[in-house]
Amino acid sequence: WGDEWTRVNRLHRETASNNSLFGAAIGISGDLVVVGAPNVGEGNPLEAGEVYAFTKPSDLSSMWPEPDILVADVRQDADHFGISVAVEGDTVVVGAAPRDSGAVYAFTKLASGWSPPEKLLSDRNVVNDFFGHSVAISGARMAIGTPRFMTELDEPGGVYVLARSGTSWEEEQLILGPSYLSDFGNSVGISADSIV
Repeated sequence: WGDEWTRVNRLHRETASNNSLFGAAIGISGDLVVVGAPNVGEGNPLEAGEVYAFTKPSDLSSMWPEPDILVADVRQDADHFGISVAVEGDTVVVGAAPRDSGAVYAFTKLASGWSPPEKLLSDRNVVNDFFGHSVAISGARMAIGTPRFMTELDEPGGVYVLARSGTSWEEEQLILGPSYLSDFGNSVGISADSIV
């Protein structure tokens, strides 16, 4: 296997409570490390969630800079923003589920800071389908898991495939699971033209 892995640092948030679930979801691309804490929020709103975007220093063993904090456009109780995260280049995708039918937010890192998030919703807007429970991104495509997706006769779960169109994202296809209660979409990964 070649060289061994060595732990060089520990990322944490002093302000995060024990119940914040800091690290429930993580992603890395280049110098950008993204950490979800979907239960952050002990007051108003409760368990709205946050995501922390860390930038790696040139010396990994040195103190890391304070992260940028990403939040939903409107924060509500039990949003669980940060239950899933994905990052590629300067694009960060964050799932918030369960929240009604769930939502996904796409952020872009700019020279001046972070863009306002593009909020992506299921075309059905059905309660408890867990849209956004998992997310993945590769190039100009994004995959969003909705493991409790229901049809009229079944609950197979599903995965939405979105394609980037200019600066926004548009639905390309919905892939349904093979059987009832299969939790299809509970986790998802994408690389180029392959989705797992």
